[in-house]
Amino acid sequence: MWKKLLSLTLAASMFVSSTAFAVVVSPFDGGDLPESADGPILNFELKNTPFNPANGEEMTVNYELQVASDVVATVYYPCFTDTAYKAQNPGAECSQVLYSGLKAATAPGAYYSIIWDGETTTGDLLADGEYTVELEATPNPVDPLISAGRVGGTAEINKNPYTGAPVIENLEADPSTFSTDARETTSISFNVTESSKITVEVVESVAGGYETVKTFSSYTSVYYTDLGEHSIAWDGKSNNGSYVADGDYYVEVVTENSKGNDRELLEITIDNSADAQSGVIQDLELSPSKNWDPTDEELEIKFDVTQNVRSLYLYVESADGKVVEIADEGQYDADDYETEWDGTDDDGDYVDSGSWTLYILADGDEKKKNIDVSYERPTITEALVSKTEFDPTKGEEITLMFKVDTESVITVDVYDGSKKEFTLVDEEIVNKNRWYTATWDGIDEDGDEVEESKAWSFQIKAENPTEDTLYDSETVEFDVADDDVTSSKSNVTNDLVAPFIFDDSNDSTIEISYCMDEDADIFVAIYDGYSTSGSAEIELLDYDDQDNGCHTVTWNARDEDGKKLSDDIYSYKIISKRGGSKKDTETGRFVVGNAGTVNSDDEDDDDDTDDEDNTDSTCDDYYGDMYGVAGTEMCSAISWATENQIFGGYNDGTFRPYTPISRAEILKVVLESYNALLLPSNGGNLGFNDVDTYAWYMPYARTAQLYGMLNGYENGTEARMGNNISRVELLKFVLEASQSFNGLNLKNLYSGFADVDYSAWYAPYVGAAYMYDLYDVSQYGGQYYLNPGTLVQRGEVALMLYRLHTAGLL
Repeated sequence: MWKKLLSLTLAASMFVSSTAFAVVVSPFDGGDLPESADGPILNFELKNTPFNPANGEEMTVNYELQVASDVVATVYYPCFTDTAYKAQNPGAECSQVLYSGLKAATAPGAYYSIIWDGETTTGDLLADGEYTVELEATPNPVDPLISAGRVGGTAEINKNPYTGAPVIENLEADPSTFSTDARETTSISFNVTESSKITVEVVESVAGGYETVKTFSSYTSVYYTDLGEHSIAWDGKSNNGSYVADGDYYVEVVTENSKGNDRELLEITIDNSADAQSGVIQDLELSPSKNWDPTDEELEIKFDVTQNVRSLYLYVESADGKVVEIADEGQYDADDYETEWDGTDDDGDYVDSGSWTLYILADGDEKKKNIDVSYERPTITEALVSKTEFDPTKGEEITLMFKVDTESVITVDVYDGSKKEFTLVDEEIVNKNRWYTATWDGIDEDGDEVEESKAWSFQIKAENPTEDTLYDSETVEFDVADDDVTSSKSNVTNDLVAPFIFDDSNDSTIEISYCMDEDADIFVAIYDGYSTSGSAEIELLDYDDQDNGCHTVTWNARDEDGKKLSDDIYSYKIISKRGGSKKDTETGRFVVGNAGTVNSDDEDDDDDTDDEDNTDSTCDDYYGDMYGVAGTEMCSAISWATENQIFGGYNDGTFRPYTPISRAEILKVVLESYNALLLPSNGGNLGFNDVDTYAWYMPYARTAQLYGMLNGYENGTEARMGNNISRVELLKFVLEASQSFNGLNLKNLYSGFADVDYSAWYAPYVGAAYMYDLYDVSQYGGQYYLNPGTLVQRGEVALMLYRLHTAGLL
């Protein structure tokens, strides 16, 4: 019965986006800024200054008009108000326009706002400082009594703003239009971020300002420490006890404490007209009634039809005039009705945030309700690197670890100073409150090791998946530095933790690996937090004598008392000591917590590894993410894997060779590469209590279990199909398949890796990795190192299968 059919855009607008721009007008010539205007502008106000645009904060310009006018808002470089600057820079250009935004012709008597996000017209974020904001209004049509006029003020950008000023949030009136004849009331609600004096009044607009209509005794400069929601009911009466006339009024809330103040206005309407109280549509209700996030829930719409009607039209309209039809139906009988709207337009996209009005029209009757659509702004709650410096010339890597408080689209860029070198993670979807990692090997897009510098950083951006104007960003700095070898000490390099995110629901041990260029006594300890001073949670080695080369310490992630570590950030410290006091110390970080797996936009994971649109592609055809790959053996491997439909790229045209790969994807890729005959899913769980019995991966899991490739964790009860896998786990999958399908003999294969424990379960597979050169490995001091706990990436998988193919084993 309910449907969406119509989407159109109206020209009238009560709001100007910060991205709009228009012709540039002349700035002030200098001197004092005008505080008022003989022209059209009244009640000019700059709100929310200072503000921090780096955190998504915005400044608001509020004003009223005496007559309908064209209004231009312009932001100027502040030097013409800075006498010291002008004295030091005679003749300097002080009229540089940084931002210019145009409002269409607007009607008098209404309250208007223009939003500025702290960026220039070209989208560049401005530095901290004071900037001049000017409004110029030209009457349209021309008014013989009122000429064009200007007003201006100073806005401050401060990316490290003071705290403690009371900010008014979520000012609402429900309903925003009500009838005093029907003895209706409106509920005024708001929040204040800090303890402060609060004043709440109902005012009406008059020439030159506002006049008080109603004061509230509980909110007449009364000091409140309560930071919860404040709520006041207004029955439409003035201070003299009589009902006010029909018309538009404003709720004015003012807060003040020693750190600053805030002021908000909200329009409400008294309407006692016959149309408002009569008609066939009654008791219109929305749930939720105030702020609504369509990605969390649908909007419930309830109303009564008091008599049979010939037609009913239900639609919503945004503040900027966009209309989305919900229903356009024929005859309705007198009855109670209920429907829902999912918040999407006719293209299936979620509507923009902001104020929307829902209308119901039935046989000439019209009822409406306002609803504010708001999406959650993500916050990057944690961001850190595994080491504060690393040396790519020694084969070292650096890992970024981060988490966000809501589902987000994540981009991670690598910067050298202010220059972006490349994108490490490109618009991947992550879940809330889970830890994620991104690893960089210090190689640039040309495949070269980058230069030493203290100016390197990861820059993370977390966007709301629905509205990318809602985002958070974070910068984590690190150094690329040469780890010098000296004759006076045993140098520690290639120190690494695997996994960086220890999730006890998936992992049972942590491996700490490192290399030394001389024999030394080794100390290894774990600390809670960022610091490695004070008492350790546990000492894993207490200056044990070790030969030069690479070593791995395996630890069960428990403290000295055998207790599990709580979710937190931890640090490790490795000290090599030789010749008494000659020491070398390396430190790094890891996390204990819930680990997440990066998701693409695809609804079906199967599509991520088998995109038919890419089956004829070569490595060079993939878009934008093949830095360091073109012209290499990995490029040939990716082309081979794609052309043979073993696995290919994503739907956005990327291959993502440096993205980790899950157990489910690995099973699919390996079995496809051996042309295995798949067993169909039988609806069972194969003995695993953590699988979706009808998921796309179940035929691969069932086949892999048959051939001994998939045994499971926790006594075989968990498959953990979404986990990323290490180098040795990949070896097991691939080589067990090779034994089953090609008869590969894994016995008596020599392994020359210095960091392999030959009593470990993976030792038989490592020999084949060494014999057939299945991995690119590290070489140090004349020895080879596998780094068995390192997570494999998609490009590595393609390379391993390609090498098996060229060796005649696939």
